[in-house]
Amino acid sequence: MSTIGIDVSKAKLDCAWLKEDEKIKTKAVDNAKAGWKELIEWSLKNTGLPIEQLHFVMEATGIYH
Repeated sequence: MSTIGIDVSKAKLDCAWLKEDEKIKTKAVDNAKAGWKELIEWSLKNTGLPIEQLHFVMEATGIYH
């Protein structure tokens, strides 16, 4: 299982994946259908894991999550 954290705003999603070697990979995408697809593709490519083994968590501090 690999976890990707997402900070959600109206315009974009700021994402961070903490790799096992304690390095962080980040990605910002638009908070729209095209951006969500881009996030999934980025996640699959960078983790090398199937979607079933990815865990996405969101910061639920506003109305956009």
